[in-house]
Amino acid sequence: MYTIGVIDLSESQGEVSEYINNLCKKHFKAVMIGESDIADAQGHTDIFLIKDDKATQNISKICELIIEIRNSSDALIWVCQKSHDKVSRLVYLQLGVDGNIDESCPPEELELVLLNAMKRKNKDIEDEPQKVDVPKDKKMFEMNEANMSVLIEGKEIELTKREFCMIHLLSSNPKTAFSYEEIYQSVWNEAYNNQKYKVANVIFRLREKIEKNTEKPIYIRTVRSRGYMLDV
Repeated sequence: MYTIGVIDLSESQGEVSEYINNLCKKHFKAVMIGESDIADAQGHTDIFLIKDDKATQNISKICELIIEIRNSSDALIWVCQKSHDKVSRLVYLQLGVDGNIDESCPPEELELVLLNAMKRKNKDIEDEPQKVDVPKDKKMFEMNEANMSVLIEGKEIELTKREFCMIHLLSSNPKTAFSYEEIYQSVWNEAYNNQKYKVANVIFRLREKIEKNTEKPIYIRTVRSRGYMLDV
């Protein structure tokens, strides 16, 4: 049986409980998790379900929760809202959620979706090789400020201005973690107001460009409860 950690941001607690109870009949058990209890729940939670009925009003809060979970856990993450607009769906996916659903999804359907996702995840773990080969020329990491690009394994990769500014900052002190606040203030050149999701979004795009496997990055590392570092 799999454990679903439900983070409930909605105002209608009773409806959420009924929905979750209908979902957790056979393969899942639900545990309600407060926002301050996420760290303690990560070791024994298979799926995090962020539930909200305020449509687009809680985008920033949901982004922060996704980042907190994803930075320290490989559990599946699903966002269930009353409705999703196109922008929020894309933002959540870029930050690492496994899927978006709305309240029209019957519990029976969601149960099958989550069960299939867990089966695939477990199979991937079983098939996963024990050793991850790191390129011998990993340390051959070069930056070209004139072209706003990086050279990795002999290949030049073009970056946007913001992507280049971010990786330039990380490369200024390799193997040292920079906080979200430090990165944001340097790259955006403005005061930080807990915009973790903006930093994570650029990191996501950078990894898409420079990492062979974004699920197991070897260059841009996530440092739990801190931020990111460049491992070169």
